[in-house]
Amino acid sequence: MVFTPSRSVTNHTNSAMLGAMVRVAKDRQEFPNNLRYLRERRNWTQEIVAKMANIAQQTYQRYEAGERRLKADQLPVFAHIFGVAPSDIIDDTIGRRLPIIGFVGAGAEVFPIDELPQWDSHFIVDCPREYDPSDTEALIVEGDSMMPIEPGSIVFVSKSRPLSATDILGKLCVVQLTNGRRLLKQIRRGYQEGRFNLISTNAAPIEDADIEKAARVRSIANPSTLYRADD
Repeated sequence: MVFTPSRSVTNHTNSAMLGAMVRVAKDRQEFPNNLRYLRERRNWTQEIVAKMANIAQQTYQRYEAGERRLKADQLPVFAHIFGVAPSDIIDDTIGRRLPIIGFVGAGAEVFPIDELPQWDSHFIVDCPREYDPSDTEALIVEGDSMMPIEPGSIVFVSKSRPLSATDILGKLCVVQLTNGRRLLKQIRRGYQEGRFNLISTNAAPIEDADIEKAARVRSIANPSTLYRADD
């Protein structure tokens, strides 16, 4: 979440936050593959993978960048290195999987410290096609104050998109309050300067909330889209 309000919010003097949307590297590849994603998951360098595959590092770099087509007999080689099926090397969904980073409360009391204790962060979800997975985070909705968004739904927010106060007013957002609570609410201007009213669909509003961070919800997925990383 990237919008940090200050007392100058209502004076429209918000400073821009870091970064514009980044295109997915895979979308730029002439011959798409998941080598970079699989390598970075293991914190390996290109040199390490090239040595394991018994090829020149420059050759591996071209494979990973999608500048050179992987041959059929190379798929099992890289599959063995990364411990995956050969089809996973070129499966176009692998590099778009997102870990669930935590919960967001819709009526429930949720704090950032309450991060997937019973699941041990082993659950993932596919990033919506229209968004860059490197710039997207996924959270699970807990509570029912924002129906018809049901408990267990997955909400997707941007990590680095610049936001101003006007970007969040009237919008459905994931907000983190200065007291640490993380909530899913519609945002309206508060009665006090620099404060915001948080609106639910079927619960009383939270008035004049002090927001530390906020991010607009970009997409919502059904709970059935969640699956274990080892499935």
